[in-house]
Amino acid sequence: MFIGSGGVTCASWYEEDCQGNLAVAWLFPNGRVIIATDSFGSCSGCDAWERATDEDARRLIHDIATNAHGFSSVDDAIQWIESESNEAEYYLDRPVQYLLPALKALTVKP
Repeated sequence: MFIGSGGVTCASWYEEDCQGNLAVAWLFPNGRVIIATDSFGSCSGCDAWERATDEDARRLIHDIATNAHGFSSVDDAIQWIESESNEAEYYLDRPVQYLLPALKALTVKP
């Protein structure tokens, strides 16, 4: 999603089931963090990716990028996840809580 940006995946989580949600966080050299979420299914009836045409895939990628959350630092991302105002009632934002351990590990100083 961020080809050529220097970003690396620093945290990820997905439901280990045939359908569910996932969350991924990328850390960039400038310290910024992007968190994106998506859902997946087990058949073409409940997984838009499985039956996607090229145009559908472009739209799905656009939707993921448009709904991603950007933060100026790991600490800001952690604060958003921990806050009550993180709009977690939106079901795709719920999985971000599982990114906390990996994100907090990035803030530990040796």
